[in-house]
Amino acid sequence: MQTKKEFAVITLLLLVGIVHATTWYVHPDSVLNSIQNGLDSCFAGDTVLVAPGIYLENVTWPAVQGIKLFSEFGTNTIIDGGNDTNVIYINVAVDSMTVIHGFTIQKWNSRYLLRWHLP
Repeated sequence: MQTKKEFAVITLLLLVGIVHATTWYVHPDSVLNSIQNGLDSCFAGDTVLVAPGIYLENVTWPAVQGIKLFSEFGTNTIIDGGNDTNVIYINVAVDSMTVIHGFTIQKWNSRYLLRWHLP
């Protein structure tokens, strides 16, 4: 009987964790002011909502399933690769719930705008 109760409690905790995904808001004037920091804060199923602005960075996708990366107002949110390497680099397996949507990408110096290399 004890095992059934423990199983029920563990199942409930897992379900609550899945239902309560977090939205991380990235804004140039906030403490969370880079897309990379927003992504690195995520757990499975979280969303990173990025405010308009120019973000000079090269993003490496974290090993977390189901992250949704959205621009708050479409093309006014710009990821500037600084003529460096890949603007977005995904080197981990991601699931079908992973989304990147609504950004303007500029200044990358590579064959790849988005490099998806699965281990």
